[in-house]
Order: sequence, then C-alpha cells, then structure tokens
Amino acid sequence: MYATLICFIFTAFIFVIFGNNFTKLIDKNKNYNLFDSYFLGLCLVGTILNFWSLFLPTNYISFLFLLISSLIIVYKYKFYYKKYFLEIINRLKKDKKLLSLLLFCTFIVLLFSIVTPRLYDTYLYHINAIQWNEFYKTVPGLANLHERFGFNSSVFVLSAGFSFKFIYEQYLFIINSVTYLIFLIWILKLIIDQKNLKSIFLLLFIYYFTNQYYLDISSPGSDLLPNIFLSYLLINLILFKDNIVAKPFVYIVLPLFCITLKLSSLPIVLLSIIAIMVQKERSSSNKLISFVFYGALFVLPWIIRNIIISGYILYPMPSVDLFNFDWKVPVENVKLTKDWVYSWGRIPFKDCKEVLSLNLNEWFGVWWENMLMVNKRFFVLSVLSPIIYIIYSFFNKNIRKNIIPIIIASIILILWFFTSPDIRFAFSILLFLALSPILLINIPIIHVSKLKPIIYIFAIATLFLIGKKAYSLFEEDYKHKKILDYSYLPIDVSTIKEKRNIQFNSIPFQSNSNIIYLFEPNPRNTQCFDKFPCSWYID
Repeated sequence: MYATLICFIFTAFIFVIFGNNFTKLIDKNKNYNLFDSYFLGLCLVGTILNFWSLFLPTNYISFLFLLISSLIIVYKYKFYYKKYFLEIINRLKKDKKLLSLLLFCTFIVLLFSIVTPRLYDTYLYHINAIQWNEFYKTVPGLANLHERFGFNSSVFVLSAGFSFKFIYEQYLFIINSVTYLIFLIWILKLIIDQKNLKSIFLLLFIYYFTNQYYLDISSPGSDLLPNIFLSYLLINLILFKDNIVAKPFVYIVLPLFCITLKLSSLPIVLLSIIAIMVQKERSSSNKLISFVFYGALFVLPWIIRNIIISGYILYPMPSVDLFNFDWKVPVENVKLTKDWVYSWGRIPFKDCKEVLSLNLNEWFGVWWENMLMVNKRFFVLSVLSPIIYIIYSFFNKNIRKNIIPIIIASIILILWFFTSPDIRFAFSILLFLALSPILLINIPIIHVSKLKPIIYIFAIATLFLIGKKAYSLFEEDYKHKKILDYSYLPIDVSTIKEKRNIQFNSIPFQSNSNIIYLFEPNPRNTQCFDKFPCSWYID
C-alpha cells in the first residue's frame, strides 16, 4: 500500500506540473485549477508517450525523462511553484474537515487499487498490450497476432510508462486508480463548495458512478478513464457554463485525447469544436487552424500507432482504408472484429452475424432483459431528461445555456445506443442525463448555513458506502494475510495464474533466420495473463 501511495504522488506530480506549465504557455489567464492541470497534464503526457512509442519502448527510460523534465520545470519556476503548492497546503490546513475527507478518500482508493485486477479482459489482453509497449516500440502488424492488440488505447501506453516495474519488480496499475482518486476529490470539493441541490446531484453521481466502475479501479482497462473524462467535462460544463470561455483548453484538449482512450467516445469531439468556436477574439480561419493544430498534436501520434499496429487509421473501422502494407490486417478480419464489437453490446455470447441480422425490436427486448434494474431506470430517465430540459426552457430562459451539455450528452447516447450499447462504454452519459434534472429544482428549503452540516453528513455516508465496497474487495485478497504482507506492496498480479493453475504451450515460429517462441494458454482460447509474447489463439 505504501509503494502504491508513493507511485500515486509521483504520477500526479508529473501530470500536474506538465498540465500547469502547458496552460501557462498557451493561455495567460489564471482560471485553470489543480484538477484542470492534472487532466491536461495526463493528456499531454499520454500524447508524449504515444509519440515516444513510435521510436522507443515505453518503460522506465520514458518515466525518468518525464520525471526529470518535471523537476527541471519546477526548478526553473521555483518561486511560482513554491507559492502554488503553499496555497494548496494552507487551504487544507484551514479546512480540517476537508483534509479529513481527503485522507479518507485516499485510503479508500488505496484499498481499491491494491486488490488484484477483477476484469476478465485484463488477463486476456490488457497486461499483454502493456508489455508490448514496455518491451518494444510500436510493432507493425501486431493486431494480426490477435485483434484485441489492435484496440490501441492510450491507457496501455500510459500504464507501460507508469508501471514502476523497474523499481518493484512487479506491475502496479496506477493510471486508473490515481485518476479516479483525483476525480473523487474533485467531486468532493464541489459538494462542499456548493452546499445546495447541486451537492445532492454530485453525491448521487459519484455513488452510482463508483458502483458501476469499482472493479475497474485496480485494472488497466480502457473503460474507466474515458468515462471519468466525459464526467469531468459535462459536470464542469453544466455547473460552470462560463468555463468553456474562461478556460477553453480543458474543453479542447480533453475531448480530443479522450478518443485515444476509447474510440467510442468520438462524439465528444463536438465539445472541442464548440470550445474553438466560442473564442470570439479569433477569426473563422484561425479557429479552423487551431482545431487542426490541436487535433494533430493530441490525436495524430495515436493515429500513426493505429496505422502501424493494424494498417488502419481507425481500427476496427474498415471503411477508413487508405493503406496497403504487407502486414496490414486482412479487411475481412477487421469487419468481423467490428461486427463482434457491435453485436456484443447488444446480445453478448451470441454469434455476431445472428445478432446483427436482428432488427431493433428483436434485439432491444433481449438487451433490456439482460440489463440491471437500476440501469433500466437510469436509461428511462436519461431518455426523458432532454425533454424535461426543453420544456423547462420555455418557462425559464436562463436555463437555455445549460441545454448545450444535455444536447452533447444526448448525441453521444444516441450514437452509443445504435452501435454497441454496452452499459460500461457510456454509463457516465446515462448517469449524467438521468440525474441532471435535479439541477432544475430551485426550492430554498433550508438556509445555506443549516444545509452545510447535512451535506457533510451525506458526503461521509456516501464515502462510507464506497469504502465498504472497497473493503469487501480488499478482504477477498487479504483476509488471511498479516498487515506486513500488503502494507508495502500489493499482491503481484503474476501470482494469479499460479493460483488458477494456468498452463501454457510454447509454439515455435520461423521468422527469417530466427525462431520465435509464442505462448498459447492451455486449454486454448483462455486468458494469457502476463505470459509474453502470448495469444489465446495462434493464427
């Protein structure tokens, strides 16, 4: 646990310094806060690592490069950063309740983060994808070994760069857990600052959001991070509608980088376009140039990785087919992968051709029956939410600006539903739309001074429920262990395959004058865990 906390601190430090320095260079105003700096820094560091990976493995060398660069920046602007960090420390010293809640949040997330990954796909291909990034530069045609390696999420590059294996000789999957911690602290700060019905909206949001993604926190999966990004953007936009003008680069950069985390989040780029368009001091041509520039900066390295790994600009989208490399994945394989992605979200564990042949009425009934009751309620509320906002706007013109995030979220929801409506892909959008009508309620029930202790009580209760879920996972892994067994390092993920008695076959392949040995799980079509190089079916 101690090692994980140290890794949290180093990772957050690098992201904040890079993000803060980025805003200082591109925007002279002082509107960007610590949380903005973290998320902007994550995007910038992820972009640097995507570019780095084109030429070199993403490992301890890239980490040291980022750390030394951060320290140089701090040294260069030492007086500024001394004041910057002192202001944060003084704020926490003054507000003991906030400090206590922050420490409680950190403890809860540490419990989540030190449990062994619970996601099936982590052992299927996430760890292997991280290892390919850690051991090699971007490998041409890697998606031929298995189509999942073509799912080129920036999460895997970031996880390779921040694995800390060179220090602890085991993988620590930091990126999702530390970002969830920052997100949780941000929500908590908003709750305490607002002290009204907005706080209730935020409490409900973080509780149900965590309920959906709590298994992702300890895993290097690609679902949690884009949903945190979507939540951060939409909540910021609906609570602080002027932020898109006051600090536009949050709304330009985060959506662009978000699509490199998960291609299904592509519609959020609408927010980048809006953020560019509302900059009044720029001409139309300059706005277009700005959008192309930031798109090239934050997305182009990821697109180049896509092309090298699979031969396609957007994998698995065979319609965007411009290249003809000899290692390119055959188009029929790409189409099959795309069909499986689309069909799995509708009816999993069923032949993709059979599922895709069904019309909306036929597959919707099965999809609806398979959904949890709580998610059914959120789905219904999310569909009703835009209608409620539109009706309300006829009676209250001041609310019309708040319709922008609702419209953006609705577009994402519609596109998600008609492609691959797997709840985990867009739960943050469902939740945001379902709960946002709470913000329309304007009843001065209790004076703010009397509401403050109630909000604190509800915040503590929410954290307690989240902490209870974290402890239940922690207990599964550490129930019979002494505190010394986990106080420093968590369980090594590589021990899981021994516990499950996973066996591997070693298969030789002739490559020019060399023999390459690939591993295959026995029985076939099961998980690879951290065996490398491995494919769960050898083609």
